[in-house]
Formats: sequence, structure tokens, C-alpha cells
Amino acid sequence: MTQTWFGSPPDLCELCKEPFASVFYDARINHAPPHLRGKWALLCRKCFIATEGRLGLNYGQEYDLQTLKKLRG
Repeated sequence: MTQTWFGSPPDLCELCKEPFASVFYDARINHAPPHLRGKWALLCRKCFIATEGRLGLNYGQEYDLQTLKKLRG
């Protein structure tokens, strides 16, 4: 498993369209409208919590926005 985000640093949360603060989540959307459930997105902390996101294999990862290093998951 990779420990570093290899793409360009993301700018905005794919759900709320707000800029990321210090971390971002590459995670499966759990609790959301039916057309979004089960899809993956780059989420801010607020949206990750609101959709009851989880960390771990097949769930999601948390990354530091400055270093692009994986923090958890």
C-alpha cells in the first residue's frame, strides 16, 4: 500500500465544493443520497464525518494536504 498521494494536491471537496483545510480523505461515501452511496470521493473532514466515513482497507484514507503523506487508513 502506498503511503503518499501521487496525484496533484486536491483543491476542493467533491461533495461540498469547499477548500480543504489541513487534511483530505480519499474515501467511500457511506451515508449520502442514493446516487452517491458507495462511490469514492475526495472529502473534507466535515463531509467525511457527515457521511459517516470510515478509514481502512476498502473504506478510506486520510492524507496531510501539505506533505501528501497518508496519516491514517
